[in-house]
Amino acid sequence: MVLVSPPMIMVSFWVSNRDTEITPGTWDNSGQSFTFNNATGSWTLNGGTISGGSLNFADGQMLVFASNNNLLSGVTVNGDLTFNTVSARTKLAGGTTFNTAHLAENSTSLGFAPGETLATTVLFEGAAGGTRAVEMNGTSGTFTVGPTGVIRTAAGLGSNAQIGGSFQFGGAMTLINNGLISSQTSAQSPRIIIILVAASRAG
Repeated sequence: MVLVSPPMIMVSFWVSNRDTEITPGTWDNSGQSFTFNNATGSWTLNGGTISGGSLNFADGQMLVFASNNNLLSGVTVNGDLTFNTVSARTKLAGGTTFNTAHLAENSTSLGFAPGETLATTVLFEGAAGGTRAVEMNGTSGTFTVGPTGVIRTAAGLGSNAQIGGSFQFGGAMTLINNGLISSQTSAQSPRIIIILVAASRAG
């Protein structure tokens, strides 16, 4: 395992199948574009912060999220975020964007900073039971689902889906829904559980 603790971000790899971990500290990627590929392998964000710039994915490599106090701030993710291990989670701030976030395991969560707007898709998915959550980042505030934003369950979901309330991070949520919140599951359980201070819907 290669541990990456800022400011030393770029390291020399000496094995072909590597496990690189971003530990507590900040990787300042401002103004830069970084691609995860066969040369870099997949990296694990384990209590660290990635700030600014863009992240790209190739060759099936990805950014893996551990069950720790992770943060993406002001990052443009040109691809999907996948949370497929138990309790994988991250906070999002500074207008961080992504294509689709897949909350695919028990106790996975996205924690949005107050004032953030979702313009893409969050999917609650996977057969494992438990709960997946979209919540605040520990600070109470307003979270907006923009006109192109979608939060929905996928067919075959085996868990409850929670929006707002206290799960991994907490903070009272005021939700402005200008987009779509929906369920693709037909059974009474699992459910979408919405725990809010206040909510509004455009139109």
